[in-house]
Amino acid sequence: MLKKKRKTAEAAARVTASTGKALYEMLGKTGEAYSQDIIELGLTLMVAQLTAPQAVAVMRAFVRAEYPEKKEGTDYRIPNSSRFREWRRYLEPISHFIGVSVLKLAVRSHLLNDATTKNHVHVYQSCFRCELKGEDGETVIVDVPLKFEICADGKAAAEANQTVEAMTGCGVAEKPSVSMMGVVSSSTDGAARSTSRAFGERKKEELEEVQRIVNEDVENCPEKYREAMAPYLAPTEEQRDAADEFHELGCSGHALNLIVDDSWKQSEKAAVLSNMARDC
Repeated sequence: MLKKKRKTAEAAARVTASTGKALYEMLGKTGEAYSQDIIELGLTLMVAQLTAPQAVAVMRAFVRAEYPEKKEGTDYRIPNSSRFREWRRYLEPISHFIGVSVLKLAVRSHLLNDATTKNHVHVYQSCFRCELKGEDGETVIVDVPLKFEICADGKAAAEANQTVEAMTGCGVAEKPSVSMMGVVSSSTDGAARSTSRAFGERKKEELEEVQRIVNEDVENCPEKYREAMAPYLAPTEEQRDAADEFHELGCSGHALNLIVDDSWKQSEKAAVLSNMARDC
């Protein structure tokens, strides 16, 4: 708890320094709208892995320690746990927007994905290692966690579709979307190599569809393929090389562990079998 209070103090110091106001003034009074700075402070506390009740308690303790002469309910109000939960829900779309926006800047990217099934619930995460061009012209590597969510099932097609949806389904602001053309490899554990293969097939389908559209009529390109059209029509040398490039990578050690009987859980066995790579 002391560590969490320290994080609260650091976050509060940043917020107050940027506005020139005391924290109790920024918190406002009942009936007033919360300022953007307080919402940012709330998001910071949620990122620090506090539960909503913990965030309330930590903020109350901090304000009382800093402003002992001020009275809660009269001079300021403390957001309740429901408000902190509401702010926590902002984090997922904000994080997704940032992830897609960074991925959109990549010259090339490498898909990293993994999944697990617990109590018949299949959870899937997609992450990308992006190659960006730095200000000095050197390549900068940035790891971008894109999505962590429940998947419809443990089969390769569903996981591949989930990755494509994560790349194209951001509904925030200008709704950024990323083509699969810049993805040159997919790496996962050996028991899910078929997911990499399925994603590679989705990329091939996108490329073939874009080629067909270009050959027929560039001007009437459907909206869903606009993002893929841009690198196809005006590619850099790196993007041109990456368009047809795709490698399936796996971890043999992880695969061996998954095919040992002692490591199977009843809820995972069907998913592992259906995703087992043909060459395992």
